[in-house]
Formats: sequence, C-alpha cells, structure tokens
Amino acid sequence: MAGEPMRRFGAEQGGTAVAVSLLGFGGVGQEIYRQIVSSERELLAMCRCPVFVHRILVKDDVEASSARTAVADPASVTTDFEETLKASILVEAIGGVEPAYSYVMTGIERGCSIVTVNKDLMGVYGPAILRAALERKVVVDYEATVGGAVPVLGPIREHLAPAGIYQVTGVFSGTCNNLLTQMKDRLLSLREGLDASKKAGATEPDPRRDTSGRDSAAKIALTLTEAFGFWFEPSEVATEGVEGVSLVDMAFALEARHCIKLIGLARRLHGSQFWAAVFPAMVPADSLLGRVEGHDGAVVVSGEGFGRVVLQGTAAGPRAVAAKVIAGIARIARRAGCEPDYRVPSGTAALTRTEPTMPHYARLRGDALPSPRLADLVLSEFAGRRLTPTWHRSETSDGGVDLAVFLPPCTRDELHGVLQALKSVHGISTCAIYRVIDDSV
Repeated sequence: MAGEPMRRFGAEQGGTAVAVSLLGFGGVGQEIYRQIVSSERELLAMCRCPVFVHRILVKDDVEASSARTAVADPASVTTDFEETLKASILVEAIGGVEPAYSYVMTGIERGCSIVTVNKDLMGVYGPAILRAALERKVVVDYEATVGGAVPVLGPIREHLAPAGIYQVTGVFSGTCNNLLTQMKDRLLSLREGLDASKKAGATEPDPRRDTSGRDSAAKIALTLTEAFGFWFEPSEVATEGVEGVSLVDMAFALEARHCIKLIGLARRLHGSQFWAAVFPAMVPADSLLGRVEGHDGAVVVSGEGFGRVVLQGTAAGPRAVAAKVIAGIARIARRAGCEPDYRVPSGTAALTRTEPTMPHYARLRGDALPSPRLADLVLSEFAGRRLTPTWHRSETSDGGVDLAVFLPPCTRDELHGVLQALKSVHGISTCAIYRVIDDSV
C-alpha cells in the first residue's frame, strides 16, 4: 500500500513545491534556512521539485523580532505552532525533549513528515515516534542526529547491518575532539582549552554535554540501534567524560606516541548481549582514530561479512548538521507517496556492565619514593600478575614521582586488584587510568 501523497503548494511558488517549516531558529535552524534559500537550484535537482520555507517557529516575540530581520519574508516567522502544520515537512531543530516531542507527534498526526537533528528526543521517544509515523505513513528522518556531515546511520542501516556487525568504534563528538586537539597541540589545560574554543566559537556556551560524554553516549546509542536492531537507551551506556584529562597524561601520551581521544565503543559479545561505553582513551597517534583531528569525527564499523568500514569527516558545527538536514529533505521529497522504508526496532536491549578485556594505561604516584624504587615496585607487582608493562616512563613533579605504564590486555578487575595491592602494601596511589584503543580493537 502506497503512502499518502506529499502535501505540496502550487501557483504561489510558481509550480508544484514542497513546503518546509522550521521549528527553531538558533544556530542550526538559521544555517538550514540559509542553505535552503541559497541552494535553490541544487535542491530542485535533488528533490525534483522546488523547496521553500513556509514558516519559521520561534519561542516568543523577542525571538520573532530578531528572526524577521534575518529572513527574506518576515511574515514567515511565527510564534504559533499551528501555522507550521500546513507544510509537508517539519524540520525540528529546537533541541531538548519538550516541546519538541509534542510538536513532532502533532505534526505526524497531521500528516507531516519529520526531519530532526535532536538526538535527545530520539533517544527518549524514538520508538514511539517511529511507530506513530509508520501508522500515519509519513517519514521520520533522523540521520542528522549523528555524525555532523558524515553519513553514519544510513550506511549502517542499509548496507552494513544486513551483513552482520560485531563492533562499532569511533570519535563521535567533533566538538570534544577539537577541544582535545587544542589541548594536545598547544599544551593547554582543559579549562584553557575550553576558553580558547569558546572565544573561537568552536563550542557551545555550555559545553558540559560534550565534555561529560553524554553527547557521545546519545549518538552511539542511536548508532547501535541501526547496527543491531534493538533500541538502546543512552542512559544504559557506561559514560565517562574528559573532565579528568590532565596535561600530565597528555605529555606522557605524546612521549609514548599516543594521543587522548573521547571514544565511543560498542560490541556484540554473544547473541543478544551487548556492551557499550564512552570514555577517554589512549590512541596511537599514527592510527586511524589517532589521525582524526579538529572538528572531524570517525566511526569504524567492523563485521565478519565486510571487514572494516570507516565513515569519516566533519562532525561538528551548524553547516555540517544543516547539510545533512537538506539531504533528509531531499530523500523525503524524492520518495513522496511511497511507503516509509525504515523499521521500528524489535525491542529494547539491556547493555551488560561486564567490560571486555582491553589494554590499559595507568599513572601512579609514590610521594616518598625515588623514581627507581617506584618503578621497581610497580613493575614487579604487575609482572607478578602476568601483566608486564609494555612501556613505562617516570617524571618528577610537584615534589613527587609519577610513573606511567602501558599494560597488556586485562579486565578492569585484574587491573584494580594490582592497583589496590600497590596502595595497601607500598602506599602507591593511582592518579589516572585510561583504556588503550588501536586499529585492532
């Protein structure tokens, strides 16, 4: 059974045209508007019909007054959601869960297709939104929730998942990656890096969602849904941010030819058991993920049927997100009158907290121990547990000695067992622990 015909406008736009209403006119919303207006010829070629902005929804009269100075048709700006519903496509760029959820569900009920950039909305209400859209035979395109300009969800859903995926690894936050790049290249502390990024307009006014890892957790949860066919709650993803990254560990990483990245990693352990986490990791500087710099991101998808596929490019910024929204509008316009071609996940899958074996980096401190003695005690303790370090260096600072070690694969329980023994027997404290990720993980 075919889907309902797309609602189109006629003579007022010089022919049949697709009407789009923008919900939200912040940085992303303004860039979406700019790209629609400035890419008229390209959109006509992609959509096979003209596309125009019907209404722009803003929160209040203050925002409306400002928005009207930035658009060609001031009458298109409104504070009344009802006016947006005459469009065939609603582009949701409000952010947050409410009122975005209410607007999206009302739009679906009225026969509007949806393009959303809102990972929080889809993380909380994704299954309900997709079910409602299938019932009304409209489309929900949420490709722009993950990856900035990098196509991630579509290639996984359409090409890789059918061949069988067992792991997804990546740098999901271009904003956070740019921060860590600045810290590494300029030897800045976290606060100095944040200040520099804010002055350059390269991060949000409140960057805590990125630095805490929550942004990456929401993205990897949506990616897993496409990879494995179950719905994964972002709150189930074990999440650690970059707030604890220090210049000391940055320096040791550089000496060991590594760098620090915020990594999202998910793995099918067996059957319907999965593990997923977001964490700062030591990554070899010359590895695929180690070479991802600045606002770029990369997602590495591994499967037995195809080996490894890398999806890489600009992962942050309004221009990158808006470009993917434009592509979503084009996909919907081209499929006007066709049945929606996506699936609702078969159910919700719980993520195990049992972490797989992984290499680690640890930095330890012995305030009252000379450097050679500290190294002897630490290396002997690890060797006695069959965890002989593959690399180690020591550095004296602030009146104490720091020893950094890279360790072979082990479980977190095995690692903590050694660290606790060093603390209780020798008074050696643990300053930092990082997982180590390379192209083979």
